[in-house]
Amino acid sequence: MTFAQFSGHLLLAFLLGVSFAAFSNVLMVTGICCCLALYIFLFRIESTHLIGLLLCCCLGIWRFESASLGVKNLVPFKSTSLSTSACVQNTTDIPVIVALRTSLSDRIQKRLPGDEGALLAGTLYGERGLSSEMKLAFRNAGMTHLVAVSGSNLSIIAAALFSLLGGLALHKRSMVGLLFCVIVLFILFVGLQAPVVRAGIMAILSAAAPLTGRFANGPRLLLVSCALFVFFRPCALFFDPAFALSFFATWGLMSYGAALNKKLEPYFKITLLRSLFAESTAASLMTMPYAAWAFGQVSLLGLISNLFAVPIVPWAMSLGSLCLLLPEWTHSCTAAKGSLSAMLWIAKLADTLPYGVWQKVLFRTPSLLIVMGILIFYAQKLSRRHVDNEADDTFMSPLA
Repeated sequence: MTFAQFSGHLLLAFLLGVSFAAFSNVLMVTGICCCLALYIFLFRIESTHLIGLLLCCCLGIWRFESASLGVKNLVPFKSTSLSTSACVQNTTDIPVIVALRTSLSDRIQKRLPGDEGALLAGTLYGERGLSSEMKLAFRNAGMTHLVAVSGSNLSIIAAALFSLLGGLALHKRSMVGLLFCVIVLFILFVGLQAPVVRAGIMAILSAAAPLTGRFANGPRLLLVSCALFVFFRPCALFFDPAFALSFFATWGLMSYGAALNKKLEPYFKITLLRSLFAESTAASLMTMPYAAWAFGQVSLLGLISNLFAVPIVPWAMSLGSLCLLLPEWTHSCTAAKGSLSAMLWIAKLADTLPYGVWQKVLFRTPSLLIVMGILIFYAQKLSRRHVDNEADDTFMSPLA
């Protein structure tokens, strides 16, 4: 086993330690012993490697115990314990950030009143100002991830910024440094939300990897970013649904999404539609069991609505930002309003369909563990299959 491969196991051992710490001492010790025995049986690892795994597991236990802030009394795998703000102080309480957000929200509502402005604020920095009717429509249409800031929003911003900096012929280290500063400022502005922080870490690591001559492998980046996030917010592993959904959706894109996109290549010649369908299907497949367990709702409408709505998001964000920067004249926001109105219309149309949404779904924890176990097993196999074997000796190696 190479060091790159073993480093992935060390990260997993840390995450397992955080997981075990949420349970009673008996279950914690039993879980650690079972995992170590499984490693010895499957990998025939050396004693020094075994000690390293045990130390990382203990580090995870210590980190949870030292930072759980009362969440230790909550029971894992209970949806009533879920909270997107677990163990974290929201950065929106900082006076400067509150003033900036308020000023920007006022300008958006002045230039784009109604749900169009609320949608723009939601896609740009996670402001929740949509009417109750539109919130329900977006949720039933499977488009909620477009209303709030997510990893995809930050990815769009990072890609656009990196392209802009590349056009300025800057040194790569300077580009990575500027990208790091912008991402950190953006995360502080929108708040320490799990999808944004996770995507920010992945974007920075992906941009910095070529500077060290190493291969930026997607599954390894996902594992590293999640381990770093959990280190600073240990409770998120069990009690933050945004973290779980972001992790599963991203892993689904890298595994099932890539495989399905390749399978559909002979049948779908339009690359954009094929990629959108494959990505929507993969993300829905990996997140649907968790959403059914945590929220009691299953929506298949997102497979269709996202095909039309997702391509509009970059245009809505860029045109909306341009609208805010341009002087106030009659037609300066016409294009932005048109793109935002199109997204609202898609959500309303999908919401009117009689089938595709099931409310109050009863999905128990044992069913969740079984289904997710099967999905993760095959996702891991697909992730390995789509990684070049020559990249095994690099830092950004496969997930396992």
